[in-house]
Amino acid sequence: MSERRRFHNYMENLVEEELEQILSENPDFCRCRRCVTDVMVLALNRLPAKYASTPKGNIYVKLSTMDPQLETDVVRELTIAIGKVAKNPRH
Repeated sequence: MSERRRFHNYMENLVEEELEQILSENPDFCRCRRCVTDVMVLALNRLPAKYASTPKGNIYVKLSTMDPQLETDVVRELTIAIGKVAKNPRH
C-alpha cells in the first residue's frame, strides 16, 4: 500500500457524546481515564461500526447515526458497560 488510507468510525463520536450525557446523570461513577475508556470499549465492541473514508461516505454515515433506534442501542450498551465497570473497576 503506497498511500496511507484515512478512515474514521463515527460510532466512536456517537458513543462519546452519549457517554458524556449519561455520566452527567451518574455523578458517583468514576471518571478516571481507565474507567471511561473501559466503558467506551465495552460499548463499542457490542455496537455496529460506522466507518467512512470519503466525503460522500462521511455524509452517509452521519445521516445513518441519526436513527433513533441507534441512539437507543448506544444508551443501552453504555448503561450495561457502566454497570460492569462500576462493579469491577481496573484502577
